[in-house]
Amino acid sequence: MTSQELVHGCWDKAQVSQAALQSSARMLFGYGSLIWKVDFETVRSFPCYISGFERRFWMKSADHRGTVESPGRVVTLVKGKTETSKVAGRAYEIPPDKFQEIIDQLDVRERHGYTREVAKIVDLAGDEHECLVYYNDPQTGGNAIMWNEEPAQTAQIIAHAVGPSGPNIEYLENLKKGIDDLELGEDPYLNDLLLQVQAICKQTHKE
Repeated sequence: MTSQELVHGCWDKAQVSQAALQSSARMLFGYGSLIWKVDFETVRSFPCYISGFERRFWMKSADHRGTVESPGRVVTLVKGKTETSKVAGRAYEIPPDKFQEIIDQLDVRERHGYTREVAKIVDLAGDEHECLVYYNDPQTGGNAIMWNEEPAQTAQIIAHAVGPSGPNIEYLENLKKGIDDLELGEDPYLNDLLLQVQAICKQTHKE
């Protein structure tokens, strides 16, 4: 971690809540890149929802989809505005004998402003599962999140940002496809953001 990364809220590894440290959960909820980039062993996975939240592209990314000079944007969960707010994603059961190794790797992958926390998810049969989830904790998230950033501003950043993991728009497109593949309904915020980014890219290419 460099001093420039620290300015943007990027740590050596993700924060871990006390509840997550004490939890015996071996399920992990993916709602962003963990929907489409699963580079670890799993026992099983299934589509599911987490209630009370909304998905927003408000997290800076200076280590994957941007740089310290020009951070990109990736998703986090924020408290929903209504009681019916929910976010579709995919749950992964991690093998017990590989759990610590995999979670240590994920703590590094999710080091830019995320906290590993415990949450409840609901599968398509209506059954509830305790799981782990990475999101920006307002109490400890520091400078990593751009609260209430307007979609138009987010779109401008995503259209131009590039980081070690590739163009920022690639992340957005992969996430959109991953959510579509879940077949759990549309995400209007995500759809609108992608349309705005594509329009900016199209205009830029014309120029």
